[in-house]
Amino acid sequence: MNWDLDQLLSYPPIMGVTINTVTLSPAFRSMLYFLIVLVFVGAMIVHVMRAIPFRRAFASAVLATFFTAAVVSALQADIGWCSWLIVDEQKFGGRTTDEKLAVLEGPLYEVIRNIRRIVRDDYALFSEDDYVRQRTEYFLLPLRKRERADNIIVLEDRLARFDPASGIFTRGEITIGHLKPVYAYGPNIYVLRKE
Repeated sequence: MNWDLDQLLSYPPIMGVTINTVTLSPAFRSMLYFLIVLVFVGAMIVHVMRAIPFRRAFASAVLATFFTAAVVSALQADIGWCSWLIVDEQKFGGRTTDEKLAVLEGPLYEVIRNIRRIVRDDYALFSEDDYVRQRTEYFLLPLRKRERADNIIVLEDRLARFDPASGIFTRGEITIGHLKPVYAYGPNIYVLRKE
């Protein structure tokens, strides 16, 4: 394990996800465990040398250990959060909400923005990718996803097929007819509307 100070106090970069998924580095956890043992043993030695009864010495050492570990963890978290803030400011500072979402979501957000301009009513959504499906549903709110809708949105679904000549859409056992294409981004990304 590398024990240099940069690695010991490093914080993982933010990846556009929740902070609940961030874990402490193994080096920092090891240092924290070592600090806990060191503070506890040191406090016990000081209290025993002062002839404080064992029960009070133990309680005092546990309290000192707890607060030391909490302060060190809080300082490390603040260093990490401040570094995230600096990165966020550099990446998103001065941008509009649409520009920020385009940076975070990439081409997906541009596709959904285009779909949003076309789809004005309820829609049926077909996608094999859970993330793509859920983000699309979120960005299309307040429109509602329904099983039977006039708009059919297909985003990267290999099981979906559309025959432009007949106007028939199929996906597994689902068959919907009398459709016309109103938007196409690629072979697996398109919007159909009932005629």
